[in-house]
Amino acid sequence: MQAAEQTIQNIGIGGGSGVAATAVSPHDGSLVLAASTRGTVFITRNAGATWTLIHGDELSSSQNCRPLFDPEDKTTIYAASGSTIKVSRDKGRTWKPLPEGVIPWKSEGVTHLALESTGKKTMYAGTAAGMFRSDDHGKRWRQIVGFNGPCAGIVTLPGHTFIAFGNAIHETADGGSTWSQRRIAATDRRITGLTGGYTKGGRMVLYAAVPGVGVLGSETMARTWSTVFPQPTVEEVAMACDQDKVAFAVSQDAVWKTDNGGALWLKYFTTAGDAAMPEVRHSWPLTDMGRTCKIFPGSVSASTWDIASVVLGTEGEVYVSRNAGKTWAPAINTPRGKIPLPQGEAARSATGTTAERTRSANLYASVGFEANAAWEYYIHPRRRQYAMIAYSDTGLALSADQGSTWFLSVDGSPAKSTFYNLAFDPFSETRVYAAVSDQPDIPAWSQIDHVLDSGGVAVSDDCGQFWRPAGTGLPRKPCTWVTVDPKSTKGSVTLYAAVYGEGVYKSSDGGKTWTSKSNGLGRAGNKNAFMVKVHPKTGDVYCSITGVRKDEEPGPPGGLWRSADGGDTWEDLTAKLNLHWPAGFELDPRNPTIIYLAAGAVPSSPAEGGLYKTTTGGTSWNQVFKASNLAADAATGQLCCWFVSVSPHNNDHVYLSTQEHGLYFSQDNAMNWSRVDWVPCRSVTRVSFAPFDKTCIYVSTFGGGVWKGPAGQARGD
Repeated sequence: MQAAEQTIQNIGIGGGSGVAATAVSPHDGSLVLAASTRGTVFITRNAGATWTLIHGDELSSSQNCRPLFDPEDKTTIYAASGSTIKVSRDKGRTWKPLPEGVIPWKSEGVTHLALESTGKKTMYAGTAAGMFRSDDHGKRWRQIVGFNGPCAGIVTLPGHTFIAFGNAIHETADGGSTWSQRRIAATDRRITGLTGGYTKGGRMVLYAAVPGVGVLGSETMARTWSTVFPQPTVEEVAMACDQDKVAFAVSQDAVWKTDNGGALWLKYFTTAGDAAMPEVRHSWPLTDMGRTCKIFPGSVSASTWDIASVVLGTEGEVYVSRNAGKTWAPAINTPRGKIPLPQGEAARSATGTTAERTRSANLYASVGFEANAAWEYYIHPRRRQYAMIAYSDTGLALSADQGSTWFLSVDGSPAKSTFYNLAFDPFSETRVYAAVSDQPDIPAWSQIDHVLDSGGVAVSDDCGQFWRPAGTGLPRKPCTWVTVDPKSTKGSVTLYAAVYGEGVYKSSDGGKTWTSKSNGLGRAGNKNAFMVKVHPKTGDVYCSITGVRKDEEPGPPGGLWRSADGGDTWEDLTAKLNLHWPAGFELDPRNPTIIYLAAGAVPSSPAEGGLYKTTTGGTSWNQVFKASNLAADAATGQLCCWFVSVSPHNNDHVYLSTQEHGLYFSQDNAMNWSRVDWVPCRSVTRVSFAPFDKTCIYVSTFGGGVWKGPAGQARGD
């Protein structure tokens, strides 16, 4: 295992997903944790110069709660991990569950953690449903009576703990045995944030964020309050607790700072690219993609060890300041200059430039903060210096130097947010087709209840550097898969496109014109075509129909359909399975009777999740992977499988991607399974293979970018 781990590499353009919670060590301003909205958690020990993704088995799903550094023990960190609490005793390298026995908040996610500043045995945990207390350093917990509803903040200062609930502050001076309510008289509005600080001389200050009012401050132990910053958009406040002068007020588009205990607040960060604020250097989500990324309230953190060290996260970036917010720089990647791009006729027409002007793109190198959601990694089959990553929400990243540096490449596409997959023209060294949409994350549960009017097929004639819409006849709906018929001939390339909510469309002229080919495909109320492929031997066309739902109930089942006449008619191969949330499938290239179909578990039918296999062309199916196949230490939760991949180098090797339980591998046609432990992200999408290297695979993940590692490497190897 040790030798294999040395080859593992995280690949990508960096950033692109939200950073909802951050924490800076009070002992070392260079040690920072950042939790992404995709459930992954990253750690840096050099103030963002490089990052490491914490393995999902150690820590994940921490985005709703700011991690907590022990103020007296520089090696100990606490973090919420979904509905439990974990602790690290080695500065974030390994993590263990903290509570023992039954957790009283059950499945509720933890939103706030606090440790009393003296004694260190009393801990507090806040959830959306109430408050809980532990008197033995987090091992056993009990609910605090009288606190019902969502916690808005916990502040522990010497001898006192303050909790924000509704429009009031509650204070205890005896470790939580008794509480006094301090209502903020200035407003009846709900408090959304609470912070505080103190000096060794005994002065304590509290700040509360009240949307619609601004920041309220108290120097009287929460007995009296006054409005110190009347900015109604403020949603959160943050400060390093062992001082009383510097604090930050946070809205969705700006951060303000006070250096003098709340007397004056000045804007020190904005997401809008304000020309009046040259101290903020933005990265590609704003400069290259034009996205205005809102700031997440819980993502602003300051260090008590070094008050100059401040971190904040947005919907697409994480920023670091080493001078208390006077200047900010993104810490998601390293800029590497610019790359000139071809100035073809299509590009000139779309961008309004002239033939004499040169297009260029900003280049970036990864620093390990690959918090994005990747669908698949591609190596151009003829021009191997080109590599591409299809992303959800981020579009397409392109590399012209074998993955060393990357640039965003979505210009000209009919939709720029999400590139679901790519297909390469077999008769052109430069033509690429892409399935695109501005509706991300299909077939996630959050996406199968609606269909946006956005998407189509994009075509590039320069290896992905510029795109144009493909022909006529396609509806303006999400395209989730495009494929080239391997039996195409030069001059008449045949393409099939899966159009979500509509079915399958076919082009026999290289994408110039398209016609619907959905007679008999899907069921009434479910035309959510997801993936379409053509078997290289028979020429038969296959299409999977994923799930559909209304509210929280699944609708008509999906499944897998086959057409033996180029899409004119379709046959349901999975009618007896009655699967409500199928997704991707794979064809065995050697034998057309062997097919794999991945499916997710729905609340009403949890046993449906897993992998199904037929060796009879679809007349009978067996569930070859189910919840009982998961590793003994796998995360809890229903089994959801989106993709299955068969290695082109060894068709006996099968990889199964799960949404919450990682990547699994079989070397005997799905008979026996092992988990691929070197993939640190639990949410895995597709596995791709280098056409010229049998020893490695590329694993795309939701929240951890792309990982390159050894093929076949699994638990115990």
